[in-house]
Amino acid sequence: MIAEDHLTKILLSPRADAETWYKKRIIMAAGLVARAGVRYAVEPEEVVGETISRVLTQHNRRYLWDGEKPDTFNKFFTRCMNTTTSYFASKGRGQIRGLKKLEAQVIFPTSYEAYQEAALEAECKSRSLATAIIKETRMRGATVKYFGNLHHYVEIGASTKEIAEDLSIKSGSVATIRKRLLARFGDDVEKG
Repeated sequence: MIAEDHLTKILLSPRADAETWYKKRIIMAAGLVARAGVRYAVEPEEVVGETISRVLTQHNRRYLWDGEKPDTFNKFFTRCMNTTTSYFASKGRGQIRGLKKLEAQVIFPTSYEAYQEAALEAECKSRSLATAIIKETRMRGATVKYFGNLHHYVEIGASTKEIAEDLSIKSGSVATIRKRLLARFGDDVEKG
């Protein structure tokens, strides 16, 4: 319960902090996978994801943390990743017998993972459109910046005034940029 709460707090922390923590765990997992010599293809992301799942569900006693010293959580999580890596190595050697209950479980993405995936998809889409603008038109500057940040403006519900401040232009210029983009891309902008 303590580990679950602490991990949830880390995952729900500001996006940059959570991503930094996650990326560090991926790097550590890559080292654990390489050291264990797992024979079949297991990605470090799988190890971290499985470990997160096991800590959140309190899989067994190896995934329980006393929480007496909050600064020891990362060491605890690394030990858990080592245990998970050993599981994958055993699976690769064919040593796991009986019910494979972990394979039967359906793990749904957490709300944070779903949010992160949706945000990344929106960001990639707007950046690819901005790239298309640069390559296919003479539009530059504020128009490209507007298109590149469009997903962010929609996400926060930015007003025309806020968008103009972000782009360092007048509010009337935002309307001009929108008209220009609608004229050039039409339905693609309204649907996307």
